[in-house]
Amino acid sequence: MIHNYPSGNLTPTSADLNITKKSVMHVNLWILIH
Repeated sequence: MIHNYPSGNLTPTSADLNITKKSVMHVNLWILIH
């Protein structure tokens, strides 16, 4: 997956990583539920 960061930097910050982890967990839970 390619993520576009507002700063234009390819290195994600810790906040971006936390959001990504939460998003992945949410998607995995959604798949398991459905």
